[in-house]
Amino acid sequence: AGEAFAARGHAADAALLAERRGDFQLASELHRKAGDLVASGRALEHAGRLHDALAAYEHATAGSSAEPDAQAAAAFIARGRLLLRLGRPLDAARNLQRAAREPSSRAAAWLPLVAALVELGFQEAAAEIAR
Repeated sequence: AGEAFAARGHAADAALLAERRGDFQLASELHRKAGDLVASGRALEHAGRLHDALAAYEHATAGSSAEPDAQAAAAFIARGRLLLRLGRPLDAARNLQRAAREPSSRAAAWLPLVAALVELGFQEAAAEIAR
């Protein structure tokens, strides 16, 4: 069924089916083909290809303005969370702060931002955000 969706130009639908089957590599390729680099990166994370996922997120945020839109903010959040997992809390905090500039993404950015700030030793700043 996924191949039929992809053949008809419905890459996003085919990607979701590939994810359900656990074929995250194919899902990533199909999400990329559909133009959803954040979903592509998430599929790469599920496939264990963390550095490739990071590259997808970086590509998704390339050229975004100082005030990101909701789609760019989602990419900054995904990138920040992954950077935190990779032991890079300073880079994670920078990405999550950038995501938090977009009002509808602020709440989703705050929890991982608090974790990054705690890891960096900024407990007071983390507590202020958590309030």
